[in-house]
Amino acid sequence: MGSSVIKNLGGFTVIRNGLTLDYCFQEAIESLLNVCEEVVVADSDSTDGTTELLERWAEKEPRLKLVNFPWTNPKGVSHNFFVEWLNFARQNLTTPHSVYVDADEVLDDRPEAIAALKEAVEQRKSLRVDRLNFWRDPKHLIPDGECCGKWCVRVGPSEYESVSDQPVHTGERQIVDEAVDEPRIKIFHLGFLREKTAFYRKARVVLEMWFWRFDERLEQGEKDNKPVWETECAWADRLSNYSDGYYPESVKKWLRARGYSLR
Repeated sequence: MGSSVIKNLGGFTVIRNGLTLDYCFQEAIESLLNVCEEVVVADSDSTDGTTELLERWAEKEPRLKLVNFPWTNPKGVSHNFFVEWLNFARQNLTTPHSVYVDADEVLDDRPEAIAALKEAVEQRKSLRVDRLNFWRDPKHLIPDGECCGKWCVRVGPSEYESVSDQPVHTGERQIVDEAVDEPRIKIFHLGFLREKTAFYRKARVVLEMWFWRFDERLEQGEKDNKPVWETECAWADRLSNYSDGYYPESVKKWLRARGYSLR
């Protein structure tokens, strides 16, 4: 284990068909292995070679544990299926504290982020971390309050039920009630920068699972062969600049492989 691995911290994520849907799932897992004693990945009956890739990886990496969550082809179930899937992964951890990322996200690897995670474990804290939701390119971010959450609860005691980004009200989830903001920890959310055709395939799966339908704007964008950011978004003229300029090396490699410039 590397020197940045934190005692008593485990990580988890979930994935299905990460190869054909162009998830940065390998980078996501690597970012967890960078700091975690163990990492659980819950695959859900992938059909594109993702399972086999993970099996080979787990044979070489003893800290990586692969489990299967049956795919039921859910339709119109909102976030319920995803949250159940997420907590199935969490329940397979043995560490007292945990951190999770979605399969299209990468956990920050800077010393201040690692220090904040270590403090959370030692002080048994739940944390709400700063998610960087990139849109159009690696230099622009979705405005706070639009499209997807910026501050997300991703760290806490492993016995606490995890949440996705769905609305949670006071008293519903202990991990949310106890969470404190931790700006030192960033999550690089790259899902909107994935390869164009894979994005539309992924969006169809997720939106039909949550809402039983595909978004009409995306459907038209797919027909017109447009990049996702050219579909109708009322907030597209309010993007904020990513002024920090830092990207983990794995993120740089993933972005460059998809034709993005980081200059």
